[in-house]
Amino acid sequence: YYTDGNALLHQYLTDDGRIMGTLAQEAPAQLFMLSDTEIYSPLYPNQVGEFISDDNGVVTHLLWKSGANTVLWKKIPDLAPAVQLPRDVLARMEGTYAHDRLGGIDAERTDADTWIAVIYVDDDGRLWVDYDDQPRLELEAVSESALRIIGYNAFMEFEFDPDTGLATSYVVEGDFGPTLFVRRETEALE
Repeated sequence: YYTDGNALLHQYLTDDGRIMGTLAQEAPAQLFMLSDTEIYSPLYPNQVGEFISDDNGVVTHLLWKSGANTVLWKKIPDLAPAVQLPRDVLARMEGTYAHDRLGGIDAERTDADTWIAVIYVDDDGRLWVDYDDQPRLELEAVSESALRIIGYNAFMEFEFDPDTGLATSYVVEGDFGPTLFVRRETEALE
């Protein structure tokens, strides 16, 4: 796994020896070695990835180059495995949450100052977050109180009301630091 500080790039070998890669929540793509240290994907013909190693030969970064543009991806440890949670446990996290973008600033608020997130479980039992300013993102559980945003270096840790069992807030953390979202409404468990 590699991260640019937000998205995850996952490279892996298949059972038949092919090198595959996924970027964020895109479909897997086959990758090909150009040399001992360079890789490319036919999906991005103008880009080449170069593995960067430390003095001991351990790969620490992947540098994607496209003309004069470069993006440095840092290698990170493998992710904790996902866990399967029953629908009733996932339902405790469903709801509408808000983040105050202005934080402690004393100023009149507008709708643009609040970041809205709707968390829901679809008919197939998959968990999603739909932020108001980007496409919906699929989530996966790593514990009964923590979710990972698939394809991103971001994790959501939930707090629950001990009386109702419903989530009251969550903090999303990644390379960008913690961001608190508070439940806007209280829904009854179905």
